[in-house]
Amino acid sequence: MNPMISAWNAPRANDAWQARATEQPRERQSGRLRYAIEPWEIESALRIRREVFVHEQGVFDYHDRDRFDALSLNIIALQRGSRSSCVKQVGPDHADRREPVEGTVRLHRGDFPAHCSQAVGDERVWWGSRLAIVKAHRGAAATAAGLIRKAVASAVAIGCDRFFAHIQPQNRRLFARLGWNELAFIRHENLPHLLVEADLERFDPAILLTETEVAWARYLHSQTASSNHDQRLKRCLRVEP
Repeated sequence: MNPMISAWNAPRANDAWQARATEQPRERQSGRLRYAIEPWEIESALRIRREVFVHEQGVFDYHDRDRFDALSLNIIALQRGSRSSCVKQVGPDHADRREPVEGTVRLHRGDFPAHCSQAVGDERVWWGSRLAIVKAHRGAAATAAGLIRKAVASAVAIGCDRFFAHIQPQNRRLFARLGWNELAFIRHENLPHLLVEADLERFDPAILLTETEVAWARYLHSQTASSNHDQRLKRCLRVEP
């Protein structure tokens, strides 16, 4: 394994790292790819997922939300050149900046897949799922590739030994190009899927993430069990008619 990757994964039992991880970063997020933190950002991710997996592909009848939503870090991709988009006033002295979102993915801890060899020891297993791009912005797959890279690099920065995903067959070329290995052909959500695993050496957070992004990833992961996180997600996970 790449020594840099091993260094990122080193703080398995580091109390100082755990303490720092629970402190909210002082620097705001910047760039087009960011972690969904504000309610409107999470709502945008859920809306895109519903558009793609319910209305477009018909994978789900009504909504695609599940138990992993309460444990996930959601990443969104803002539309290119959307910095000067709409500002919604939420009070006399405050403005909630809402920018168009064109894609999303989520990452979360999970169980070792049943379709491949058993886990070794206490390996930290992560999954990526619900990769969805608005149809009008799929283009050359740059947005999807960026979301995938940030998701895996974020897990590595937090602490990850194996990273898996179930992908639809039409996406196999994209994932292969990004450094994923095919493990099995399965049925998932009653549809054909490929079980794939990321080559973590291709997703070095020292290269793919800024220090601010690493701090936000670790902080948000530390908050997934907090009551505030649950309350915020409960608001966003309400299924609208």
